[in-house]
Amino acid sequence: MTPELASPQPAGEKLGFDISANVVRQLGDELVSDEVTALVELIKNSYDADASYVRVEISTDGRPDEHETYFPDAKGYIKIEDDGDGMGLADLRRGWLTISLSEKGKLKDLGVVTKRKKRTPLGEKGLGRLSTQKLGANLEIVTRKLGSEEVNHVGFSWDSFGTGTKLTEVEVRHKQPKIFKRPHGATLVISGLKNPAVWVGDDLVTLSNKLAQIVAPYEEIKPFSVTVTINNRPVDLAPLSREVRAAAVAVYSLRFSSGRIELDGRVRLAKFQANASDDVFFEKNVLSDSGRRFFDFLSHWKSKAPFVGYRYEGGRPDFLSFSYEVALASLKPSLAEDVSDSRGAKDVIVADPGPFRSEFAEYSLRNLGAGGMRDVSTLSDSTLRSLVKIHAGVKVFRDGFGVRPYGVDQNDWLKLGAAQTSGSSWYGLRPNNTLGYVLISEKHNRSLREKTDREGFIDNPYSRNFFKIHSHAVSVINQFHEWVRRGYLAFKAECLPTPVDLLDASAMTEFASAATGHLDRFSSSAAAVQAKVQPLQARVSALVEDIRQRPLLGMDPERLHALMADLETTLAQTRAALSDAASLRPQAEQLVALAQHVTPRIAMLQQRITDFSELASLGLIAEALTHEIENIADRVVSRAKGAMNKAQKAKPENVELRLYAMDVIASANALSRQVSHLSPSLRYKRDVTERFDIASFVADIKNYHDERWQASELVLHISSESENFELNANRGKLMQVFDNLIMNSEYWVRQNLATAGGTPGCIHVLYSPMMVQIWDSGTGVDPAVEDTLFEPFVTLKPRNEGRGLGLFICSQILESLGGTLVLLHRRNSFGRRYVFQMDLSGAAPEGMGKK
Repeated sequence: MTPELASPQPAGEKLGFDISANVVRQLGDELVSDEVTALVELIKNSYDADASYVRVEISTDGRPDEHETYFPDAKGYIKIEDDGDGMGLADLRRGWLTISLSEKGKLKDLGVVTKRKKRTPLGEKGLGRLSTQKLGANLEIVTRKLGSEEVNHVGFSWDSFGTGTKLTEVEVRHKQPKIFKRPHGATLVISGLKNPAVWVGDDLVTLSNKLAQIVAPYEEIKPFSVTVTINNRPVDLAPLSREVRAAAVAVYSLRFSSGRIELDGRVRLAKFQANASDDVFFEKNVLSDSGRRFFDFLSHWKSKAPFVGYRYEGGRPDFLSFSYEVALASLKPSLAEDVSDSRGAKDVIVADPGPFRSEFAEYSLRNLGAGGMRDVSTLSDSTLRSLVKIHAGVKVFRDGFGVRPYGVDQNDWLKLGAAQTSGSSWYGLRPNNTLGYVLISEKHNRSLREKTDREGFIDNPYSRNFFKIHSHAVSVINQFHEWVRRGYLAFKAECLPTPVDLLDASAMTEFASAATGHLDRFSSSAAAVQAKVQPLQARVSALVEDIRQRPLLGMDPERLHALMADLETTLAQTRAALSDAASLRPQAEQLVALAQHVTPRIAMLQQRITDFSELASLGLIAEALTHEIENIADRVVSRAKGAMNKAQKAKPENVELRLYAMDVIASANALSRQVSHLSPSLRYKRDVTERFDIASFVADIKNYHDERWQASELVLHISSESENFELNANRGKLMQVFDNLIMNSEYWVRQNLATAGGTPGCIHVLYSPMMVQIWDSGTGVDPAVEDTLFEPFVTLKPRNEGRGLGLFICSQILESLGGTLVLLHRRNSFGRRYVFQMDLSGAAPEGMGKK
């Protein structure tokens, strides 16, 4: 300890903290990221003051009125005027001149709203006045409080907040003018602009666009009137009228309240018009009857729509509408409290972000005038494109003010671009042609807290569920439209005449051979016609040139006669060539018909190949991984045994190393057993059929999962009412079915445990001759998917946790074994279907008979 620190202080001297003014300046400079955010924070202050309007005037090279400012020589200023409640001197001292003392925060905590307009205040951390140093060197306010005659004018310079200055030493000027032009309100002036260039030139367009993204451009949700002028020029904040939104090809509305998600959509035919090459077919077969035939096809198509209910709307202007509803608790939500006691020692509830609504409008930039849109919008295509470009993205607005960065400056928080670049179809939502908003409020969504720098929500369970809800809604929309896309391809294939079923291999080969023959004959005929035409072209050219050089009236009769005879012969040959060319037309039309017939079927096959090639690649990886893990586990066991022997021979014995080696050996053996469970399902073992009894088979599966669940609250229970039977099947294939069903139950039971706590989760198995039932203690199958559960890519799991292929694969495998998989109509205490039943009659051994 140094002598200076050790020396005693005079008795009774009072110690205390002080702060350098420069600290406040640094804090303010870091609070906001740019000038637009700083300006919007000031506009929010007017909103909090119950203003009905705010006027922003920016001058990049002018000076404030010398009679209204303490800084008449400052170049460039921003003036913000409103008709809010204003402030008295006591308010200025207590709030405006006191750092981080926020009465607004207290109001929000108490649920108090403003007196005149019943608004919940948006500000709480003093960002407005502190962020002004991002804009200029000086700050002053002239204000009159509602109901008072007193006017106060307070000002100071941020340059006074130097390193050697204490906060209490900063000069603050004050006077009480006699004149104020409004009965109440405030005028804020920021002078000595720091970055004038940001408000002019090309940056002005950027600024206008940014302001339009931060202050809600939708008239019905605009918080109040905001006008901006820069150097006496009004700034167009590009408001989005109802006409703009009426030109959308699809509009989706999302509502969340009381833990439930409701999604509705209205879609126009133009949404499904893919590209110019499709226009003729689309106009003839879809637009001609307002999509009636297409809708009827979808209604009876063998592939059912995932999740949603849909109905025909007549095609003028909407083609169809759809609706969907699901509980947040079904989507593996984040919890309001971490679960430390899985038996329910704590109250465990889903983190509900509060009620909100969202709307997404989708535009087809190619077909702005198509599909009936011109019937409802009179805006020009160029105006629509410009507005879509400016406002592209889905913004989040809290009480009418944008929450950065969501949807601002091409921020794609919904990850629409990821779906686009991952190979999804052009039917999915895309970031550049989707406009939308999410409406939250300070009153109802306080759990969605913004970061101090106003750059997004704080990461907590409530914000994570907020994002999960929107991600799920986008997924449902895209899956529905992907289903429509596949339906459109099937509809197109059905509309075109077809001589064969292209999904039949032999018929496809025969069809391709016939098409090749048509093409060969067409090519030969076309080549022959071309051989005739080429010399005729040269001959005609020569005759024309001869006539041009020697006028007919002055030509010798004999020469004229020879020329006319030559011309007549050439014309006859030309007619013959044209006749040959005309004969090619039927062949050409036949080839076009073949191409139209083949194209949609190829597209369908390509989609199927894409979907299932991914599964095939996973199978190959699983084989390689299984083989490699077995080798690694063997090496680990061998080396661990060697280490254990050395530990035992050591003097004294290394007990800690021996115990560790034993633990490693046990873990490696457990890993080998887990991998060996996969082995029968691998490709090189899948074709072996054997006779075995179901009891021992299920017992092996129980042992496998019991070992997996040692540290969890899950139990696999085999019903005492089970009755053993034998079957003749491939063990690996049947094991895949059981594992898929059990792990599917495991996922949803764990969700139930996480959200509800309570008793351990249980998965039940009951078997009797040629029949197996599996159910669990979870909430059951959500009604939204119970009718489409066995279709591919149908799932309520998050995208990173499931692809909706498990049950589809189970049904396909059982079909290959001569069995079926169904969801029984029996319902549990939650009113949901929950029992999966396998019929294994097709695997009955010979002589046993099939039920």
